[in-house]
Amino acid sequence: LKPTQTVNKEAGVKLDLSARASLTAALFDMTQSNIQVADPANTNFSLPVGRQRTRGLELGFMGELAPGWDAIAGYANMRGKIEDSTERTSAGTPFEGNTAALTPRHTFNAWIKRRLDGRFWIAAGGRAESGRYASPDDLVTLPGYGVLQLGAGYDGAKVDVTVTVRDLLDRVYFVSAHGGANDYNMPGAPRTVLVSARYRF
Repeated sequence: LKPTQTVNKEAGVKLDLSARASLTAALFDMTQSNIQVADPANTNFSLPVGRQRTRGLELGFMGELAPGWDAIAGYANMRGKIEDSTERTSAGTPFEGNTAALTPRHTFNAWIKRRLDGRFWIAAGGRAESGRYASPDDLVTLPGYGVLQLGAGYDGAKVDVTVTVRDLLDRVYFVSAHGGANDYNMPGAPRTVLVSARYRF
């Protein structure tokens, strides 16, 4: 099969709200050709699905909300569609016209950090995605999810220490999938505590 090719067009703007805060916005149009998926009749082989197109909008904020308060936030809206394909799914339906795999309509992330007296800080945030299809046949849907995170740390003269709690509520969710088949879906990590340290010479 021919290799998959991607052409991406993007235009964006950046607005500096202050010396320490900015907004960004971007529109993109990405086309992929020669996309491959597992052959439902013989999973040892692949089928050329055809061409898909994904259009979207990305918005972002990064900077200081107020003295001692920093934030990073982003939102993306994507619409993906298989525009050209002569193949059919295992259910006998055409790939053409289906929604592209692993393309959530809405994606959001945010992280707010509060600097305390001295070198200590605390933070909270999370990320969320709406539902998306596991593969281009649109037969299996990975449900939307949202996870929360907490963090705290100390920034020393030479040593930084950070503690992060991921998936605070211990949600069960699928973070991704194979993209070309329906039976390789990957669950997200359960509640996890990470402790890290960095030393500067």
